[in-house]
Amino acid sequence: MHIISITCLALVAFATADFPVEVKAPAPDARNDDTAYRVPEDIDPIHYVVEITPYFEVEGNKEAFTFDGIVTLTFRALSNLNTFVIQENVREIVSVSLTTENGVAVNVASHERVREYQFLRVNLAAGNTLTNLATYRLTVVYIGNINETPLSRGVFRGNYVGDDGRVHWYAATHLQPTHSRQAFPSLDEPGFKSTFDIIINRPANYGETYANMHLVSSTPIGNRVREVFQRTPRMSAYLISFHISEDFTVLADNNDIVRPYRILGRPNARGQGEYALEVGPPLTSWLSDYFNIDYYNMEPNIKNDQIASPYWASGATENWGLVTYRELRLLYEEGETNAVDKLSIATITAHELAHKWFGNLITCRWWDNVWINEGFASYFEYFAMDGVDKSLELESQFNIMYLQSALSSDQTVSTRALQHTVNSPAQVTGHFTGISYTKGASLLLMLKHLVSENTFKKALNYFLIDRGYNNAFPVDLYNAFRRAVGEDGFTTVEIGSFMQTWVDEIGYPVLTANINMETGEIALTQERFFISASVNTTDQTWPIPLTYTSGNSPNWDNLQASQVMSTRTDTIRKNPGHEWVIFNLQQKKYVPCQLRRAQLGNDCECLKPRL
Repeated sequence: MHIISITCLALVAFATADFPVEVKAPAPDARNDDTAYRVPEDIDPIHYVVEITPYFEVEGNKEAFTFDGIVTLTFRALSNLNTFVIQENVREIVSVSLTTENGVAVNVASHERVREYQFLRVNLAAGNTLTNLATYRLTVVYIGNINETPLSRGVFRGNYVGDDGRVHWYAATHLQPTHSRQAFPSLDEPGFKSTFDIIINRPANYGETYANMHLVSSTPIGNRVREVFQRTPRMSAYLISFHISEDFTVLADNNDIVRPYRILGRPNARGQGEYALEVGPPLTSWLSDYFNIDYYNMEPNIKNDQIASPYWASGATENWGLVTYRELRLLYEEGETNAVDKLSIATITAHELAHKWFGNLITCRWWDNVWINEGFASYFEYFAMDGVDKSLELESQFNIMYLQSALSSDQTVSTRALQHTVNSPAQVTGHFTGISYTKGASLLLMLKHLVSENTFKKALNYFLIDRGYNNAFPVDLYNAFRRAVGEDGFTTVEIGSFMQTWVDEIGYPVLTANINMETGEIALTQERFFISASVNTTDQTWPIPLTYTSGNSPNWDNLQASQVMSTRTDTIRKNPGHEWVIFNLQQKKYVPCQLRRAQLGNDCECLKPRL
């Protein structure tokens, strides 16, 4: 009897991708309260008017690199309230006032700044109560900081040296994930959505401000210009963006008034936006077609600007209508930019544009499920760009850059599940890690090949339509897939349970196959894989889609799972006969394979792993 043992486990590849570096999980909050930093859900934002007056130098009693702010939040009370809370992390609160929808004053007894949790608590005077489902307007006058570096997020300052040899300043925003509260007091959680009117009172000697939406009016007032922008779509506060500069300009423009696409940057970067313009519009069209939701129909007169910032804290950020990139990730200079950085311009553009649907149109309800935003964007970073330009071979590179990176991060005791409880701003930031990006994307690849691409596309469309301009929980995604697979007759596995297991479970399985060549019986066993041999295994199980081929009849392209293994052990059969067997074809499942020799005779055939 010839027995071959095959074990599926991780192949660690040393590769880099443009997602945040894996960091150690922050320590749990000492008070053991998973919602300590969350605001109560007793008011619902409807609309903000945000007015910003920046100071780049001392003006009277105004300090340099500060700004005056006025925010008016229209909200609906969701219960009878004598006090309510929003979030703020500004320099100073000057005043707080409250009116009814009709402008009748509501007496505010006091406001408290709870600095530990970045709360602004508004207490009503005795005899005053917000009425359930009534609408009110809260106005906060405040002073904010234009922070020294983008690492502080919020509103920050940057500069560059112009062709005139002079230092030119600009102020920009980087509000993801918990920093809109630095730009304006707000309900600064992704699940709260509303529309926004942005008003900027810029210095008269500065150039036109760029923001999420088109400029509606520009009015000189003394030494300033008052700029009013078109109302945004209904979106989360962290997606607000504005860029105030002396002379940033349009570097490249497709000159299409119906489907506009522009590259913005410092004026001495002219000629460096052409490659980004070459890839951006086709990517927008490809994604619009794939999701069957046209980007340019999401909001009347919507923009699609991409701006290059000399200073930026990440690769790029998906602000609706004004995506901001680190210069290296958007600008291409012939003879200076290397091939790897040129490729990253394409893939990061695809990532950020995919966010228009996954992150902007729908948004995770809370950051414990940031993979809903980042997993999808990371998946389409490769597969959307592959759809636009096959010559880049990005479908093949996905396995090296993302799948292997996910497996490497997910093989330790300290890894986390895709859905992972976070509380404080530090914990939220720590969840923007490789697992949310790479494992999320790898799960989607496995899911696509399990249900077929047509069903996959249909489910995504259902999800986006059902939760558009709203927040989403994982169950909303599961239900969209249940609907799609039900219509398409997929019955291999209960798809919602399949997805939930992969989202909720920590780590991933190693699959061992013991093959009886004489009978063709293949005995399968799964257990969690740990990189450390000293760690005891767990009793976890996953639903594993099985694909394999063998030496007597090799077929590397049949990626449809023959079955889904949901138990710790299972048995399948092949045709009797001595031959090699390979599981997990093309590594499309989150159980990559390595073969190893068992105790075999000299006449055994076995494929050696190529490490």
